[in-house]
Amino acid sequence: MSLGDKNPGFFYAQKTGVATMPYRNKRQCNYPGCYELTTKSYCYKHEQRRDSEYQRTRLNAAQRGYTWAWHKARTRYLQEHPICVICEQSKHIEPATEVDHIIPHKQDEQLFWNEDNWQALCSKCHKTKSLREAETGNIYKPEYIRPTTIPTFIVCGPPGSGKSTHVKKRMHPGDIVIDLDDIKAELSGDPIYQSDDKWIRPAINERNKRIMRLSEYPSNPEDKTAWLIISLPKGDDREWWHEKLKAQSVTVLLKDEYECIRNIENDIRRLGHEGRFINAVKKWWREYTPSDIDEIIM
Repeated sequence: MSLGDKNPGFFYAQKTGVATMPYRNKRQCNYPGCYELTTKSYCYKHEQRRDSEYQRTRLNAAQRGYTWAWHKARTRYLQEHPICVICEQSKHIEPATEVDHIIPHKQDEQLFWNEDNWQALCSKCHKTKSLREAETGNIYKPEYIRPTTIPTFIVCGPPGSGKSTHVKKRMHPGDIVIDLDDIKAELSGDPIYQSDDKWIRPAINERNKRIMRLSEYPSNPEDKTAWLIISLPKGDDREWWHEKLKAQSVTVLLKDEYECIRNIENDIRRLGHEGRFINAVKKWWREYTPSDIDEIIM
């Protein structure tokens, strides 16, 4: 196949000297369960639905408490406390740029406005403190998680149900995929599915940090989507994550126990660890409960 076969605009540019944008191959719509072909991330129908859902559910800064009144109070506090208190304790002078809540307010208005709960920090110390808070408490349902600023899809199911394959078929270049198995492999240096259980907690903490970053992207950047691959057998846990992230959808790959075990036994990447994954499949099905928010794929 010639370049002209792939892109008819190539011959037009050769003849006229006018450069044209290359044609973009059509792909399957990114919305779970939709098989329409499109040159964008979503077909027209789901592009409109995605935008309307995102605008309806996204919490803005004011809804999180950061209003104009907060901006004025913050400015005044930094004028009165211009030095980072943590750096100052280490005999190092660094200008303060952030007003930190010593105890996370979690939308508690009284705690939010209590100046005894404020401290002036530099950007580096504030970020370090936030990450430290992220590594404590309930790492499986961290309360500090904020709604994402890019469309996010949650894909759930037992081991061996094909969650990663499902996402790979629907994601586009530039999409963000957060998968605990991938993170465990990155941290341990082992091949995927081969790392010991000691890496679970560090991997969950790293996963939560990456989820936190999804709330820091510019609002609704073009052609960027996040995919969270997570087990979540219990319906109330799926509802919790859906509400926390303001996710577009929750897809559950409801593959039966026999099919998941067969997939695990046939996956050479899990060689030597089949028993651990098979036990996880059985545990998933023992704990499974449905939810009204689920989009089921059998």
